Amino acid sequence: MQRRTGIRSSIPKFWLFIAAVLVFYGGYYWGNRHAPKVSAHKVLRLIEPAVAISSVKLQDQYGNRFTEERFKDHWNLVLFGYTRATETNRETLYLATRVINRLADIPDLQRATRVIFVSLDSEYDTPAVLKTFIDYFSPEFLALTGNPGEVHALASQLGVRYGKPRTTMGTLHIDHSTSIGLIGPDGKLRGLFTGLVDEVSIASDLKQLSERYLN
Repeated sequence: MQRRTGIRSSIPKFWLFIAAVLVFYGGYYWGNRHAPKVSAHKVLRLIEPAVAISSVKLQDQYGNRFTEERFKDHWNLVLFGYTRATETNRETLYLATRVINRLADIPDLQRATRVIFVSLDSEYDTPAVLKTFIDYFSPEFLALTGNPGEVHALASQLGVRYGKPRTTMGTLHIDHSTSIGLIGPDGKLRGLFTGLVDEVSIASDLKQLSERYLN
């Protein structure tokens, strides 16, 4: 009688053990399935699905028309600022220059990557002013200008915010986002480089994304 009682008492324990195992693995499966995806990129805030850029009507530093079609067939690093800016704006362009240099080990990608500077100071930054300014960093870079409405049309699509120009002690100030937009060869916004970034991380993310894009 005692043995039978022992067998009976062990049966509930066995099923409790099985239930616990099922709960554990069920929770593990559910957690992995519904956990937020961790980006494989270092500093790029990827945008999925990518967003098509449209209604771009600007001028480059040569006075040529620039529309969304000219984004195509290039990896475009797009940043906003103004030529009369503080050192912060210039540092972003120096950063972009170092990113291009970091792509030297993949010549095709380096040739396909382009830096585009968009002016927020339409009144002062004429094509001629922009050409002198941007050539200092690289004659391969593009600089764009347009009326305030045209500039805003592009900035809003890249999530760039900026304030109205103000002058303090004779110096112009325009508060603006310092993020760098990444527009792919298909003319779509692929992501944003925001926060604390460096040329090594940006170049690494760009290489990874371009490889995935080709595949």
